[in-house]
Amino acid sequence: MAARQGVHDYEGKLRRALERIESSDLSGDAKRAILDFVRASRANGRGSARTLRYVTDLRRLAADLGPFLEPTREAVERLLADVEDSDLAPDTKLAV
Repeated sequence: MAARQGVHDYEGKLRRALERIESSDLSGDAKRAILDFVRASRANGRGSARTLRYVTDLRRLAADLGPFLEPTREAVERLLADVEDSDLAPDTKLAV
């Protein structure tokens, strides 16, 4: 019996997000770290929707910080300044 897709199809969205990461210009280390996180996340019972949110955030961090496993102080400060200067709602900024 096939699994139900659901209205939002988070499983499909997660699969497509991972395909975009694989074909992106992120470093190999960043790609591996994200994929390792996804495996651990799923193994710990985290659902597709929450994992998708984390993957989206991790991809953005990897793109913004460069070698995001060991970011420089300047890269982190630049990221935080960009978030603060954005039009995001205050509660959203806290979640970033």
